[in-house]
Amino acid sequence: MSQKFLTSLNLLGKSTDPASGTAGDLYYNTTLQTVKVYTGSEWTVISGGGGSITVGDTAPASPTEGSIWFKSDTAQTFVYYDSFWIEIGVGPQGPAGQATISRWKKTAAGGETSLTGNDDSSVPLAYTVQKEQLYLNGVLLVRGSDYTATTGTSITGLTALLAGDIVEIITFGEFVLNSGISVNTIDAKGDLLAGTAADTVGRLAVGTNGFYLKANSGTATGLEWAAVDVAAIENNYILALMGAI
Repeated sequence: MSQKFLTSLNLLGKSTDPASGTAGDLYYNTTLQTVKVYTGSEWTVISGGGGSITVGDTAPASPTEGSIWFKSDTAQTFVYYDSFWIEIGVGPQGPAGQATISRWKKTAAGGETSLTGNDDSSVPLAYTVQKEQLYLNGVLLVRGSDYTATTGTSITGLTALLAGDIVEIITFGEFVLNSGISVNTIDAKGDLLAGTAADTVGRLAVGTNGFYLKANSGTATGLEWAAVDVAAIENNYILALMGAI
């Protein structure tokens, strides 16, 4: 059975149709609980192909090819294709282990050298600094050379846009790796990672020079650094020599 992959997109959720849009734009109508597409002149509910749109916490029992399911508890969107539910839109926070991708798209009036505010679908410009990509008429521009993006809510330093230019800003949200261990757990050279309980990891600070690591069930990590007992080693060595005589 083949496995399909699609790029995840965030769908804007609004209670009413945006004032304007670009042909092909999508958004989720929270009042009608449907996904709508802009035809170039109006917003219309997606239909055709025998598919349906379902809103709920669980997937439809008998989906047909092209069916769309909006998972209401996590705000994820799926389309049914080739016997798979394929995710096409992740929730606003993004489930653990999945990145979020947002798009801001605007048609230039002409003369703009900076961008801010709402796009053609009334989506406000917001991005994570150094995690954005800016496209002008489909061509990827170079951050720091073709534009400046340092505020998270505005773009400056553009060459004056022409009327009808299409600007798209793709921004990537941060996400948490499933079962990942943060590098912030380590504080110093020589620190060790040790299990502190079932499915739990903690830090054992580096020991004193010359100490050795030994088991100790009374500590949080079950380990501890201890000094070498030189006297005991010497006594054992003497006893071993005496036993050999």
